[in-house]
Amino acid sequence: MGNSNRASHIAIAAAFGVGLWLSSAGLAAAADPGQGNPADGWGGFYLGVAGGPQFEQGRVVATSVGPANIYGVDAAHAKFDLGQGMARIGGYVGWNYVFAPKMLVGAEGDVAGIMNGQQTNTGLPGVNYFGAATNDQTTVNPTLDASLRARFGYAVTPGALLYGTFGGAFRSVDISASCDGSATSWCGIAESGKVTKTMIGWTAGFGVEGKVMDHLSIRFGYRYENFGSANVSFFTGTNDGADSFAAKIDQGSHIAELGLTYHLGGF
Repeated sequence: MGNSNRASHIAIAAAFGVGLWLSSAGLAAAADPGQGNPADGWGGFYLGVAGGPQFEQGRVVATSVGPANIYGVDAAHAKFDLGQGMARIGGYVGWNYVFAPKMLVGAEGDVAGIMNGQQTNTGLPGVNYFGAATNDQTTVNPTLDASLRARFGYAVTPGALLYGTFGGAFRSVDISASCDGSATSWCGIAESGKVTKTMIGWTAGFGVEGKVMDHLSIRFGYRYENFGSANVSFFTGTNDGADSFAAKIDQGSHIAELGLTYHLGGF
């Protein structure tokens, strides 16, 4: 976890530097003397595409093992942590309203697919059987992120915008568990199951955006997402529920995003 966290921090810092450089590289047009108020060109509707690294955090924690927790949760194997770098790519659409010479407020929605997000843990949470049931597995795979947010901007110049954003976030995540029914498996028979959860939480972040040509700008942003917890259970309907277990999954992530925006009416 320590090395993963350090790597994620380095990657975010590097992406932030690249984003700032790209956003400022095209700002020769930033001080356009033909515009009155610096924020005027940023008003109206826009849409764009974006991608970048995403760094996962969270955990899976056992809440019961066996029907009505008859076997009890083994404390030494009660949880496993989630922490992995992955990639996301998607699109966004939004609208800005200019209410002061340098200030605007707006709304933005985005949706993105998550790639390389699958994390697999040997054993089942809360189970210690033949060394935590080494033939069994639990897998967490986030597949889709989306958000609907407010956005506040400050136009440093007609071609350079600083912004902050916050709002609701949504995630689709697949949680799977499998037992092979062997002598070193928790389950008495071979079993597998998958649960798809839609998790709802919040997100907040900030960014910089710079004009590169008519109707086009490049942005770099950072956001943190927190999706809270969701409860899952497995194997309740097979083998009379004897192999069943339940767990709680916590999900959150750090996003570094580089985007290309087309402004329908601005610039």
